[in-house]
Amino acid sequence: MWPVKQLDKVLRIEADQAEERVLRLLDHDKGLKEKVVMSAYLDGDINLGKAAELLNEHPVVLRKRWQERGIPLRLGATSVEEVLAEWEAAHSMQVESLS
Repeated sequence: MWPVKQLDKVLRIEADQAEERVLRLLDHDKGLKEKVVMSAYLDGDINLGKAAELLNEHPVVLRKRWQERGIPLRLGATSVEEVLAEWEAAHSMQVESLS
């Protein structure tokens, strides 16, 4: 467990870059990244739109896949921030598909 402890220590010192660095590390293990994103979603830290964006999937596709796996879904935004985040995620996926 020492690597996790030391990584946590470094990330606390360089907190402004922590999220970006961890996401880059997770890009090397897609299975682990999906578990971390799913856990963040289940904890309410991110919404489905953000989860889809992080996993580079369309929100509808991710929702269907998670439903099939029995992952409880929070459907519908509960705040203005969630509405905006879902819109941004869907918009970025649409722009990428047009490129």
